[in-house]
Amino acid sequence: MTACCLHGAPLLPTYWILLLTASRTRLAAAALSSLLLLAACGQQSVPELLAQARIALEQQDPQSAQIHLKNALQKDGSLAEARYLLGRALLEAGDPQGALVEFNKAADGNYRPDELAPMHARALLARREDRALVERYGKTQLTDVKAQSVLLQLLAEAQFRLGKEDLGQDLLQQSLKADPKNAAAEVMLARGQVRAGDRDGARKRLEALRAEQRLDANGWRMLADLAWSEKREFKPPRDLLEQGLVQHAKATDLHLSLLTLLISQRDIDAAEAQLKASRSKLGAVPGLRYFAAVIEMERGRLEPAYAEVEQLLKLSPDDGRVQLLAGQIEFLRDRLLQAESHLVRAVAAMGNSERPRLLLAQTYLRMDDAPRALQTLQPLLEERSSNARVYSIAGEAHQQVGEVRRAQELFRRASELDPKDLRSRTMMAVNQLGQGREAEGLEELRDIAGSNDNPVADMALVSTFIRKGDFEQAMKAIDGIDRKLPDRALAPTLRGNLLAAQGKADDARVAYAEALRRDPKHLPAAQALARLEIAAKQPDKASAHLATVAKADPDNVVTQLAWLGARFNAGEAQPAIEQELKDLVRRAPQVARARVALARMQLRGGDVAAATTTLQEGVAVLPKEGELIEQLADLQARQRDFTLAAKTLGKLVELRPGSPDPLLRLAETEAKAEKPREALVTVRKALALRPNHGPALRMQIALEAELGNIAAARRLAKDMQAQQGLEALGSAVEGDLETSQQQFSVAAGAYRRAISRNPGLPDMAAKLHRVLVADGKAPEADSFAQSWLKERPTDASFMAYLGDAALQAQDMGKARGFYERALALRPGSPLVLNNLGWMTLQQGDAKKAESLLREGLKVGASEAALHDTLAEVLSVQGQHEPALAAQRQAVALDPNPGYRVGLARRLLAAKRADAARDELLLVQKIGKRYPGQAEVSALLAQIDGKTAP
Repeated sequence: MTACCLHGAPLLPTYWILLLTASRTRLAAAALSSLLLLAACGQQSVPELLAQARIALEQQDPQSAQIHLKNALQKDGSLAEARYLLGRALLEAGDPQGALVEFNKAADGNYRPDELAPMHARALLARREDRALVERYGKTQLTDVKAQSVLLQLLAEAQFRLGKEDLGQDLLQQSLKADPKNAAAEVMLARGQVRAGDRDGARKRLEALRAEQRLDANGWRMLADLAWSEKREFKPPRDLLEQGLVQHAKATDLHLSLLTLLISQRDIDAAEAQLKASRSKLGAVPGLRYFAAVIEMERGRLEPAYAEVEQLLKLSPDDGRVQLLAGQIEFLRDRLLQAESHLVRAVAAMGNSERPRLLLAQTYLRMDDAPRALQTLQPLLEERSSNARVYSIAGEAHQQVGEVRRAQELFRRASELDPKDLRSRTMMAVNQLGQGREAEGLEELRDIAGSNDNPVADMALVSTFIRKGDFEQAMKAIDGIDRKLPDRALAPTLRGNLLAAQGKADDARVAYAEALRRDPKHLPAAQALARLEIAAKQPDKASAHLATVAKADPDNVVTQLAWLGARFNAGEAQPAIEQELKDLVRRAPQVARARVALARMQLRGGDVAAATTTLQEGVAVLPKEGELIEQLADLQARQRDFTLAAKTLGKLVELRPGSPDPLLRLAETEAKAEKPREALVTVRKALALRPNHGPALRMQIALEAELGNIAAARRLAKDMQAQQGLEALGSAVEGDLETSQQQFSVAAGAYRRAISRNPGLPDMAAKLHRVLVADGKAPEADSFAQSWLKERPTDASFMAYLGDAALQAQDMGKARGFYERALALRPGSPLVLNNLGWMTLQQGDAKKAESLLREGLKVGASEAALHDTLAEVLSVQGQHEPALAAQRQAVALDPNPGYRVGLARRLLAAKRADAARDELLLVQKIGKRYPGQAEVSALLAQIDGKTAP
């Protein structure tokens, strides 16, 4: 724990700072007593009600006071004193906003300033309206010296928060001059001494107040924190907090500080007992509910833990600590999309705080999204965090994207900071294996696996042996995991995966069934079973497996989405799936990906307007969810509305002001809008935030080249390759640059360097092959392709590219061979099926082409190219109305000029010349930006009868 103290904030770090709003829930007995009290109040006079309210406030019972006062105000709503007392009751119950309303009404009724001003100032402070407090009361002079002292003390706290240290100190001195017995002002002076480094002086001041029995709750908390931070012993601060509670039994802050301390000690039994005691004193304040959720989580009772935190989310949806706790619980429940949703908000609220960023990065790694994990961790890496886990998790992310050398450096740094960090040791051993030091790596992994109960090294052994093809040793490593986690579904799921990879489908089914017996909610096992059924041409059975898990875990949005996807793939009608997605959005309105899934389904059906509405409504409800904003901007860009897309991305820039990625997305949109200079300015803003951001550097170089600054672009590419961790990407960028300049030989050399530095960089093989062909080195290109596929026989992307290259070269047989190999590896690939369908049409088999395209549309219904090709196929067969429908679908999904020209051709074929002319005139207005204007002119001439059809 640190001993940092901010103005007016407790020294002792707590999780509950923003949780002091009153709970709306009450026990049935309390409700009954309230009804009885109301009945009694109805028979009392207004003075009696006011007197009863003051007694209740003195007894620290603000709820009873509120009942008396509301009854009094029903009799006479103009009572300024009742308004003042109700404001006090609301403030003490944790509702400063309601208190301000009542205090303002009391002021309108000219209630006594000496009583009203200090309480009104407290409410403004509680709402963090520091400037409003200073503006309203900065020059106020009260007649009662004690009231003036309190007001000056509160003004001092506001000035401290505004960063005006000297002015705050001066106000405190004035406060103590007005009332030398103002203990709260003394405690604030002690805080100032701590900030100035005079911890001894602060302690002496607090001890003096303690000896005089004038130490308030904040002072006791400060004493406890000083004892904790200096001696690093838990018992003294605990004793101090308990002593403070003897004097201030209903001081909420002291109760919550003690709970914080006990949980940080890992003394959950004591924390649970204290929680019970605190509830008996304070009732159901939200801060206690927070700790109830923490305790339930620590006990492993995740369902009741989330039930507690769910209530807090309703009261404090913008509180980063509540969102972090919700994210932790969801992460432990394997509900990763929900965890991501909460943690994104926690990061937005808590800035560069390590805990939410680390957990969000781990969540992304679990979701196989290493780039977003790195983006999340980047601020911590730039600040040179001393937390080993930052480097360990970053290393895993770099490992996942193939940047082995950078990963090794990060794991080494993590091990230096924490030699006991098993994850870093494990990943360093894995890297040894990758560098050919197999014996050392395996020995280290076995040593880690055998020396502790953590399965991370066993998992690495499983992966290593599978990669080596040693299934027997892999199975033994899985058995080791099973011994460590006998009740978890992990080991049988891994066993099933291994058996399925060996073609032992029946044995794999048995293993997956065991995983689901152990954990009926285990989605990975159900998905694996579904894959087996799909391979066996049994989509209904696949859907049934996921249905079982979905029914066992009805609130898990990830599971529900998987089930709906399986049902769609099994042939269930899209309208029914779409309706269930809408129901899911209604049930889980705070989960962004449910809305994203609905929008994607609507796009599959070609309903662009509905998808746009879904995303717009999502952004309105969840304005801080970046995924929704990104999806909406993407859709707007696909519709060629780049101005609106840029405006939408501006919201993302505001949401993540310290991240370069939203700026990069904005720059990409500006570039698509043919505004390269504006795009370059935006990219430079991104680089100002993070100078070594690879994608931003890549785009900067491309834009410089587009603007004709070739020498500058080449210099930047060389500089990029000199930066640690960017060597491979820099070489790839140089290759792209030289390709654009038709320097194919230089580009080939750059691509080879990129591949040698990081073979996992996307599209490198295709780019090298392409430039070799362009450079007149077809035999060398073929030799490279054969070598690449021999080493990587499952690279479906490269096979699809080779199919495209063969198709362009009019080698239909070769193209078909590559496409079919790619489809065997990635069944249902929409774009491969599109190209294969077009090629089949050119070979004269329209029926077969149509079949291929409709198969592609099952997965890629939102791909405009598939609809465009299908329209051509249908038109060739004389099916003009279906062809028109397909072409209109293509235009709706992507209104690019080429698809509009295609629509004009379909309209001409259907004998609708006027409609065809309208489409062509729209394209003609685009001018030179569309290179196919010659065809447009020819078609217009044909329509006007100037040329033969």
